[in-house]
Amino acid sequence: VLLIGAVCSNQAHAAPDVTRQLSLAGALEMALSHNPTIRAADARVAEARANLRLSRSLQNPALSLAHGFGSNTGGLDEDILLTQTFEVGAKRSSAVNRARRELQAAEYDKNGGSADLNRSVKTAYYEALRSENDYELSRDALEVVKKFSDAAKNQFEAGDAARSNVLRAEVEQRYPE
Repeated sequence: VLLIGAVCSNQAHAAPDVTRQLSLAGALEMALSHNPTIRAADARVAEARANLRLSRSLQNPALSLAHGFGSNTGGLDEDILLTQTFEVGAKRSSAVNRARRELQAAEYDKNGGSADLNRSVKTAYYEALRSENDYELSRDALEVVKKFSDAAKNQFEAGDAARSNVLRAEVEQRYPE
C-alpha cells in the first residue's frame, strides 16, 4: 500500500509531458535556418558576389572642385576637374578572376559547413531515436520481469515453487539489465 501511495504521489507531482515530435527534415531545416555559422557563410557568399559585380564594373568618374593655383601649373590651375580611370592590361581581368575565386571559396566553405551541420543533426537525431527505443525496450522488459515476479509469488503461495524463485524474481525486478 505504501508503494502504491508513493507511485501515485510521484505521478501527481510530475511535470506535464510537453514533448513534441520532430521529423528529421524539420530538424535539418531548423538547424540550417538558425545556425550562426551558416548565416555567416551566407553573408560571406553575398559579399563575394557583390565583390565580383564590383570588379566587373568600371570605376566611377571623379569630379574635383577647387580653387586654381596660379596658371600653367600642370593641372593645378583648373577650378573644375573631371577624371576617369581606365584599367589597362590584365589588371581588370585579374581582379575579376580573383573575385570569382573568392566567390567559389565562399560557396565551398558554406557547402562544407552545411554538410557538417547536416551530419551532426542526423547523428543527434538518430541517437535520440535510439535512446527513445532503448527506453521503451527497458520499460517493456521491466513489465515482463514484474509479471514473472508476480507469477513466482503466486506459485510460492500455492506451494508450487520454492522461496528462492520468488527472491530471484525480486532481484531481477530491482536490477534489470
